[in-house]
Amino acid sequence: MFEFKFPDVGEGIHEGEIVNWIVDEGDHVDEDEDIVEVMTDKATVQISAPVAGTIQTIVYDEGETVTVGEPFVLINPDEEPTLQDEETLKRSEEEAPTPDPAPRTEAPAPRPAGNGEAQGVIQTRTPEGILAPPSVRIEARKRGIDIAKVQGSGPAGRILMEDLDQATSTAPKPTSRGAEMDRFSFDVPSVDRDDVLRIEPLEAPAGSTRQTAHRSTTLQPHFTLAIRIQADALDQALGQAQVQGEERAIEPLAAVVKALAQALAKHPRLNALVDEDTDELVHREEVNVQVAWPTEEGAQLRTVAGAHHRGLREIQDVLEGGGEDAVPTVTVSIFHDEDAFVSTPVLVHPQVTGVVVGSLDEVPVLKEGQARVGHELTLSFSFDHRWVDGYDGALLAEDVRGLLAKPEAMLLG
Repeated sequence: MFEFKFPDVGEGIHEGEIVNWIVDEGDHVDEDEDIVEVMTDKATVQISAPVAGTIQTIVYDEGETVTVGEPFVLINPDEEPTLQDEETLKRSEEEAPTPDPAPRTEAPAPRPAGNGEAQGVIQTRTPEGILAPPSVRIEARKRGIDIAKVQGSGPAGRILMEDLDQATSTAPKPTSRGAEMDRFSFDVPSVDRDDVLRIEPLEAPAGSTRQTAHRSTTLQPHFTLAIRIQADALDQALGQAQVQGEERAIEPLAAVVKALAQALAKHPRLNALVDEDTDELVHREEVNVQVAWPTEEGAQLRTVAGAHHRGLREIQDVLEGGGEDAVPTVTVSIFHDEDAFVSTPVLVHPQVTGVVVGSLDEVPVLKEGQARVGHELTLSFSFDHRWVDGYDGALLAEDVRGLLAKPEAMLLG
């Protein structure tokens, strides 16, 4: 039986955390085939099998920490180990942790596999030479601490758990103005006050638009996508619904809410909330659409719970009636200006999707040399670019466009 002992994967590395076993017990592996991913305090590495054979026993589970020189997987080799294999095994048995060297300014280059000295190790990522064990890195992420800014007190500047406690205790406390975070991470110039009309303090009560926008735009890198929708069929369908139903018209906004909700039900990652404490995306089953509803006193936030299950007239009734008590997963705002095309939605943290609805306008349409009056609706989408890429955002926008351009099926729901 070949006892594969955790090798020395870099200078000053004493241990590593098992991140992912690529193989299972009983699997056959070839020589130099990747079998496990391990996170050290300098890099995440893939370790490959030094011999071909069958994985007999996996000694350490994912999440456990293994020390250099400890057996962490047993391999039943296909053939008797070669001289190179025996040298590799002997070297791993003799290697012992050594004192940490001075901090490196750049990560060590990957050592090529297959030459005996570095057999069984492939380095895949390097976090810029920061010395910290895996458990400390994970804890730093949980606390929202930039580990690159922490002063290590261990040997050669190694960052310890106590250093995270110190960094937490000395972090600036949030102020009552703006979002609950540092306002700036860089030097800002003062403002010339020689020619002053008046000075307005930036006082922002909790929950105000200013505070909400500050938090959202600071935490969430936005990207925006705007589309035009050919809306002749939508205008006609809404008109027919009014004739067949009550005298009260169904507004295009209700159709947008319905189309957005149906599309989000197919794209659950975009109907999710960000948990900043754990750096996780929490997918929600229900699509609860919040609308910034215009009133004489300003916009009021009104929510339609489970909008993907509701009909258009029911959606409009809920909005006109003041909304429902539900945690919103997406927010829709209204912006009517015939001369404007794009209005950037500001995300409502922790949502990852926001939409601004333009007006349903008459526009000239040219087809086969003939001009006629058509209808067009504009929508602007914003997404949290940490979690949503351009492709996913475009897929949602196209699904919404398809539902609004051909609304027959949607109107039946």
